[in-house]
Amino acid sequence: MKRFQVLFAAFFAVCLAVAGAAPALWAGDLPDPETYLPTIRDIYQYKHRTDDPRSWNNSPIDMKNILPKELYEKLLYDVDAMKKQWEEVVGFKAPDVVGKIAPEIKPGKYTYKDRDKYPGLKELMIPYFYDCFKPGGRPWVGNFPEFEIVPTRQLYYALPVAEATKRNQGKVKLDGQGYV
Repeated sequence: MKRFQVLFAAFFAVCLAVAGAAPALWAGDLPDPETYLPTIRDIYQYKHRTDDPRSWNNSPIDMKNILPKELYEKLLYDVDAMKKQWEEVVGFKAPDVVGKIAPEIKPGKYTYKDRDKYPGLKELMIPYFYDCFKPGGRPWVGNFPEFEIVPTRQLYYALPVAEATKRNQGKVKLDGQGYV
């Protein structure tokens, strides 16, 4: 199972890199990204199959080190421009709306003992995860006796996605069941 997780993580990282560079690839500006994929042997050399806490950042298999500089530069966008564009597209900033549903829930560690103490946790979790937040007993697969809430940090999709979203707002129509 761990081998599958490592392979999936590597595949996902490459997909993100390709998706970010897709406009440039379609324009024919860049070489085929499969040229720069690390081998499984390379991945295992820097990231073991089982519970390896080491980060891939700044290792030889980090995207910064694998991809040519001109390709990697095409994956980076101005964060301030993304902030501004996504705020316009969505209509709000995440830090401004956090704490409205359950203001008693603050960043910190919560255990199953807090489940009854903070009823707002039920409002913030989908029912499946709330049911997996089990009081007592053994931590069976999928159940979790504790978790940590971290301070809100706004994340953004790439700038071209924001621009395309803004440009096409109001043009997409959904049927009665919510399908495009």
